[in-house]
Amino acid sequence: MTTGTSPNTASKQHERTSSMEKHDTVPLAHQLELVTLERDMLRQEREREAGLIRALEQALQRVEHVEQQLHDARQHIQAQQAAKQPRRVIRTGPSMRPGILALLRQHPDGLTRLRMEEELPGKSLRNVLGHMCRDGLLTLNDGLYFVTPDADAKMQARARRRTMTP
Repeated sequence: MTTGTSPNTASKQHERTSSMEKHDTVPLAHQLELVTLERDMLRQEREREAGLIRALEQALQRVEHVEQQLHDARQHIQAQQAAKQPRRVIRTGPSMRPGILALLRQHPDGLTRLRMEEELPGKSLRNVLGHMCRDGLLTLNDGLYFVTPDADAKMQARARRRTMTP
């Protein structure tokens, strides 16, 4: 042993050399088969991932559809609740009722709406007269409006109710 290597070291080097020779001697057909197998496995993995992506996209579409349905349902419920809430009328000016009552008291034979609109210029009296009839302050007979006998008491009761509510 003039080279200075131990017998163990020489045998390890021989094993490595013969292992490399074995690796280099793997038939080309076998190497091609391994590459083909690896390529097929990668293709299958890509196909599986593409399938998962499609499934996730479909799930996302279903979630978005359900979210839209929830949004629509909330809007429908809010619209129903808003319709149930009593509407408060905000008047921009003084009530026309006292003027209408005073005018009709001056004409015990009654007046038409058009005649009252001439006497009380401004807005149309159609809605006001309809509400006054509904509230029992006026009666309508053959196109003529008349004051009811208890109109003053009903106006006073209405005024008391308005001062009690905030």
